[in-house]
Amino acid sequence: MTTNIFSEMAIIYDNILQHIKNPKLDVDGKIIPYIFMPVSIQGVGKTTLYKNIKAHLQAIDNSEVINIASADIYMPKKFNFNLLKDCHRKCMEDAVNIIKSGQHCFLDNLNGSAHFRTIYKLICDTYGAILVPYIIYGDKWLFCKEEDIDKEFLETIIRRCDNRFKLGGTYIDKNIILKTISNIRNDYNMNKNNIESWLNSFPTPPYKPGFNSVESQYIFRNNIIDKMVDKHIRDDIRLIHRKEDRLNKHIQRGIENHITLIDSSEMTTEIELKIKDFPLYGFKMPISKGVGRYVNEHMEIN
Repeated sequence: MTTNIFSEMAIIYDNILQHIKNPKLDVDGKIIPYIFMPVSIQGVGKTTLYKNIKAHLQAIDNSEVINIASADIYMPKKFNFNLLKDCHRKCMEDAVNIIKSGQHCFLDNLNGSAHFRTIYKLICDTYGAILVPYIIYGDKWLFCKEEDIDKEFLETIIRRCDNRFKLGGTYIDKNIILKTISNIRNDYNMNKNNIESWLNSFPTPPYKPGFNSVESQYIFRNNIIDKMVDKHIRDDIRLIHRKEDRLNKHIQRGIENHITLIDSSEMTTEIELKIKDFPLYGFKMPISKGVGRYVNEHMEIN
């Protein structure tokens, strides 16, 4: 993975163009696609950066060598937190399709925390792409002490988001921006402010263990289940050469593993009320008998 830390958008613009105009080739002489991953907060100009890069490349030879994957495309004009997970899932699917088409991918609307980047590293590993992260204006809001966050910069970002909304974009208020800054700073500080370690860290996203209601499903999570499933996926001869299927599982169902007790088609209001006060302790761990529905739905057994 290539790491670039820039404060000036113009430098990032030039660097991305250099990557595209001087591509790396695989053993068959085909261009290796890049996933360009800006790590920043809302309103800094990531989408504008992409549009400028695309316009420049089209003016040269009118070729479609880069495309954008963005959760914003699927978010209504008014930001809805309940739709965020599904919007990001569609963004992941778009990134896969862009890379499979042979284009370079520009990621937009990506949460800056390390575990949100993990799925895109898996996409790169699956399809032989290269992940290139850029930290934008990090000196203004990330690398400094909390009391030294640039207030003028923050007010500029808030105004930019307001103006984007007036022009038809998604509305993002000040609280959302501040929460994003806080989350990324906390994540960065967990890596002891080591930028190289942080950008090269791809942890499993944190999930609440035990019984949970997620996206109209009732599921059970446990680290023992994670180990069971990972072992079966790693050892099962039917799965070894099915990287795309495994990636699709991660995109659709999450990087973690769980047991679905009641799926969305079975869930009713009556059931939701009954399980609301369901006891969360006193149960024996389930016995592993295979990787379940994932094998049944995706694998042909010879």
